[in-house]
Amino acid sequence: MSDRPTVPRGNLVEMSYSELAADPAAAVRRVYSELGVPGFDERRMADRIQDYLAGRMPGYRTNAFPPLPPRLLRAVAERWRPYAVQFGYAEELDAAVAAAEQ
Repeated sequence: MSDRPTVPRGNLVEMSYSELAADPAAAVRRVYSELGVPGFDERRMADRIQDYLAGRMPGYRTNAFPPLPPRLLRAVAERWRPYAVQFGYAEELDAAVAAAEQ
């Protein structure tokens, strides 16, 4: 996060996974818009995203992993806390750490 100021304005787009997963076409539209990339065609892009998800990823589900050991989870939580706060995952992260420590 400390490198962000070195990235020229208009060259970085950040979003949460939740935003991308909820509406991929809208997320791509936002990326095009914030980067100033012309030529975004809403209908065409939405169709292509749906085709991709349906054809290349039938039955796709978000990955599931076994829980991390409490010590490792605490280390990850500490290191990634700024991102969890920025993208709205801090409560979820805190709950996972608390559950792991019980």
